[in-house]
Amino acid sequence: MIVDEDYSLQACLPADPWFWIRLDKPCGPELRVTDLVTGQMSLLETGLALRKLMEKAERPATILVTDVHPAWIAGSPASLMELERRLADARDILSVALGLPAEDLKMELRRKRGRFQLRATVPDQHKLH
Repeated sequence: MIVDEDYSLQACLPADPWFWIRLDKPCGPELRVTDLVTGQMSLLETGLALRKLMEKAERPATILVTDVHPAWIAGSPASLMELERRLADARDILSVALGLPAEDLKMELRRKRGRFQLRATVPDQHKLH
């Protein structure tokens, strides 16, 4: 189910309360994904749901996943392995959403105010599609 609110676009599933994707509006040149939670859905299904949300916006030059590794996970003993898994998952989801090979996306990880942010840049050769 897609929810179009004044300040965000959201995808959720009543059958899976843990599945949730949220994009900030307006989108502009950088698409901000503030929530990217797969729940019980596969990475492919999550990527397709993100693609559906992105149909309501212009193709972005960059996508920012604002909290790819939530703080409540960061303190756990398996935090580094979980961060690596989340980064790989986010890359695969973005690849499906954009219809691009994962290796074509330039990925940059930053820590801002205690949160890990992942910025994916669409290469020039794919910006016109």
